[in-house]
Amino acid sequence: MRTEHKVWILTLFFAGLFAFGLYSAFKPESYPLKFIRGDVRPISENVIIGPYPEKKEWLKLRNDIGVDVLVSLMDPNSVVEGRFVKAEKAMAEKYGMEFLNFPMDFLHLSNDSNKAAAAKLSEYILNSGGDKLFYVHCYLGRHRVKVFGEAFKVLLEEANPPEAQKTSALATSP
Repeated sequence: MRTEHKVWILTLFFAGLFAFGLYSAFKPESYPLKFIRGDVRPISENVIIGPYPEKKEWLKLRNDIGVDVLVSLMDPNSVVEGRFVKAEKAMAEKYGMEFLNFPMDFLHLSNDSNKAAAAKLSEYILNSGGDKLFYVHCYLGRHRVKVFGEAFKVLLEEANPPEAQKTSALATSP
């Protein structure tokens, strides 16, 4: 085998290995990301926020916690997040959960489109009648859910001041 062929074979091998490493590194349950994921926490009686659910968390959300609606703040057009949105939509269907997607930008958290998406989702939840339990998540469950939590708190205070006082501490906790 010529040296040129060996170089190409090694180049392709290492490129494939690098691509597989990147693919694996961006899984939320992988080693580096697992330690920086946010906690699953309630912000009201019918809204829980947190990170993208790992495979083992799906049944817990549905059967143990009783989540009815899974809400993703991830971008289905993103190279990194698109595959997760597609997978969770299928999982929500498999477990009989409603799936909603309100994409928010993770690079510019306080931009107008993120605030509009958070306000739209908050209005949707407040107008749902309160009989469904929502799990709202982003990739790590730390940044976009915080933007949503702040918008939800504001609308909750406007809609129902006594209820807002009970849950304001939940909506602002890290």
